[in-house]
Amino acid sequence: MTKKTYAVLFTAIAIFLWGFSTGCKTGPDLSDLRQPTPATVKTPVPEPELSGVYTVSGRNENSAKPYEGSLTVENREEAYRFNWQTNLDKYNGTGVQMNDAVAVTYTDGLDGKDCGVVLYKIAADGSLDGRVVTNGEYTFGIETAVRMEGTSFDGKYSVSGKTNYGREYKGTIDIARNGSGYQATWGGGVPRVGFGMWRGDVAAIGFGGWQCSFVLFKVQPGGDLEGRWGSQRTVAFGTENAKKQ
Repeated sequence: MTKKTYAVLFTAIAIFLWGFSTGCKTGPDLSDLRQPTPATVKTPVPEPELSGVYTVSGRNENSAKPYEGSLTVENREEAYRFNWQTNLDKYNGTGVQMNDAVAVTYTDGLDGKDCGVVLYKIAADGSLDGRVVTNGEYTFGIETAVRMEGTSFDGKYSVSGKTNYGREYKGTIDIARNGSGYQATWGGGVPRVGFGMWRGDVAAIGFGGWQCSFVLFKVQPGGDLEGRWGSQRTVAFGTENAKKQ
């Protein structure tokens, strides 16, 4: 054999002996190529289930007269059915949920078919990610809004969305401070006018006319609901607490 052949043979024997001494590993060690573990994978937090019967109490900010009664919440497809029975009146509506925030459009009669509410999640850059629900319909549309003008919740936004029946649209929304809340005017694909509130990283805007009211609830750790409500009739709000039975 030539010197070259001896060199190749010696190298092969050395590799074999090294592999045998390390547990017969003849390939590269892949143990450091770690796979994600359950501790490093973020699992979406399920939204709290709202269905049940609640004892409610509340008052209007413009009146010292409180009210009390009961609230029944039923899960319906992508949304919830709300029915209030209080010492003042009966109300019914439809609500949409995002994590621990719930927005409900409601009326005190049968004329609420055009009433609706948008529930927005507000991002750090001021953009809005929303769900839109109409009274009596139990699937929601989606709407996103990117700020064009302004530095707070009020300002002008470029809007794109899709209704709950699949129609896509684009347009704008102008949001301006009005009393204790915010006046909203949509232009373009889905023109409408509404009034709403901003609470921390969420906002709710009710629309559909003066007969339409809305409430923005925050779900508490024990399942109770703490909310503020209003309508296009007034620029002030009321408060409501609902304790789950």
